[in-house]
Amino acid sequence: MSARARAATAAVDQLPADPGLLVLEYELERVALGEADDDALEAWTVTVVHPGSDEDDEDAGGIGRLELVRLCQGGGHSPARAADDFGDAAARIAAVVFDAASGRYSAAFRSAVSSADGDLLLVGGVELDPLWKGAGLEAVLAAEAIAVLGRGCCAVAVTDDGVGDWTALGFTAFRKGVSLLDLARAGAAELRAAGRRRLAELSAAYEG
Repeated sequence: MSARARAATAAVDQLPADPGLLVLEYELERVALGEADDDALEAWTVTVVHPGSDEDDEDAGGIGRLELVRLCQGGGHSPARAADDFGDAAARIAAVVFDAASGRYSAAFRSAVSSADGDLLLVGGVELDPLWKGAGLEAVLAAEAIAVLGRGCCAVAVTDDGVGDWTALGFTAFRKGVSLLDLARAGAAELRAAGRRRLAELSAAYEG
């Protein structure tokens, strides 16, 4: 176990509840039919829920969230242009991943991944309530969300100023503050298994 993992395991005693009970709820943003680039982008919000809260509270158990965007290839519209219109983080990633002239994956991106055959998943960040920070849950939750939403994607991209220890998930620096996870090398199933093993360790430490 690394020094970072040992420190996170020690910090689990400060968590308000067992992290092994956390649940992720996925919501896809609906796009109006006929809107430009409506087949080029999927925007997902993943809410982190702990079930042991007041059931009468409409926001019960929500202790954080992840924002992810899937840029879809093979449709009738440009995923690069859709990313530009979506927000700063998505536009920043698109600027270094896609070729400005063609709107397709750049030569640099194709050289950085094992295969450029597939969609691109962007992780905008991971937010947790302060009481749930310090135990390394950001990486665990991101691994689970990537495993679910990354099917059919060739890579995952993040900005280096995002929340979380991306190197712990296998991300490597690409260009201009953007890091990539090559899903052909780090398969979604393996990523999920590693994240769940780490979550089991944290849960056992909490119960112990």
